[in-house]
Amino acid sequence: MKRKGIILCVLFAVCVFFLGSNAYAQKKVTICTYGGTWGEHLKKVYFDPFEKETGIKVVQVFNPIVGKVKAMVMTGNVEWDVVEYGGAMMLRSVKENLLEKLDYSRFDRETLSGYEDYQKEPYGIWFMMYSVVIAYSKDAYPVEHPKSWADVWNVEKFPGPRCLKSGAGSGYAPIEEALLADGVPIDKLYPCDIDRAFKSLNKIRKHVIKWWTSGAQAPQLLIDKEATVVEAYNGRIARIIDQGANVAIEWNQGRLTHEVLCIPKGTQNYDSAIKLIAFMSRADRQAAMSKG
Repeated sequence: MKRKGIILCVLFAVCVFFLGSNAYAQKKVTICTYGGTWGEHLKKVYFDPFEKETGIKVVQVFNPIVGKVKAMVMTGNVEWDVVEYGGAMMLRSVKENLLEKLDYSRFDRETLSGYEDYQKEPYGIWFMMYSVVIAYSKDAYPVEHPKSWADVWNVEKFPGPRCLKSGAGSGYAPIEEALLADGVPIDKLYPCDIDRAFKSLNKIRKHVIKWWTSGAQAPQLLIDKEATVVEAYNGRIARIIDQGANVAIEWNQGRLTHEVLCIPKGTQNYDSAIKLIAFMSRADRQAAMSKG
């Protein structure tokens, strides 16, 4: 009887351990974002209030690359519960069967009523919109500045080092920008003539000191006066302007795009993940995000 009692106690302890571990797992959620000042803002506006309201710990990691999600899903070792994706990245992930469907019944009706149908996609909900813009040094161009991608390519009229997006890793290459610079009308961009775009990129290549892979690189080159014209996220440039940098944004021919929130296939924390996404989609949180 004594031995049987010891065995029962051991089994009870094991059960408590595993139940406790599962409860702990459900009390945290890991989200992969782009980090930097953007990640800091997300923490302030979304993650800290979510933790306070729900008691669920938010762990933020960085650099959401489709290839990384694919590796996790294929090996069954899914470490991220939510990913912040560009729209094109989501489409690629859906094609490769890497995402869970979102359970919109878990969102409140008021939140969903604020979205257009096309923004509530089966595998991702629109999370924010932004623009990729021309940004320039006001010291380099005190009188006239580049106002189009054709101007960015015009190094005779607007001399100085350039910085453009590389297209490596996540995101896009500056294909449309190159075509606009080569004289293609905006309403004739699609389908993109890739060969023509690369010929156009070849014309500017020797003037590009950096093909950036991180959103922080282009504004830093402006601050350091290593580049005079860059392609950059509008929020990154707005940030350094607020900090006193003598730079400006040219909004003409900016690339308007959007981010979505998705759940990698096979997450063990779907419940916490959908709660976080629903929270981040609420009007009050979106308003706080816009106010900065």
